Amino acid sequence: MNKLEKINRLLRELKEEKAVKIVEGKKDKESLEKLGITNIKTLKRPLQEVTAGIKEKKAIILTDYDRTGTKLAERLKELMENEGIHPDLTYKKKFRLLTGIKKIEELFERYEKIKEEVLTNGKNLY
Repeated sequence: MNKLEKINRLLRELKEEKAVKIVEGKKDKESLEKLGITNIKTLKRPLQEVTAGIKEKKAIILTDYDRTGTKLAERLKELMENEGIHPDLTYKKKFRLLTGIKKIEELFERYEKIKEEVLTNGKNLY
């Protein structure tokens, strides 16, 4: 399975996921929406208000990969566990490994670039 197939599979799984997806900001949300992802919340309010407003039993954390995003993910994880919500960081880790992005807002553009490389150049990226 090449890199594009792995990313497509991951995106398909994320689309089917009923859990709320948590991102840092508007650009992150827009990038995911371009990929067909729904049920996305941004961190516009204090973190405790965000986690208290989650109705689902599971939440997917998709913060950026910088120091701020890492700290936010850790804090969200802690708050969610206190609220009885299962925090899922696996998508965050897998997108980083497969695409090399530094910010979630880069995901759509990077996906399109990988898709173009594979489809137009015939590259079988692994």
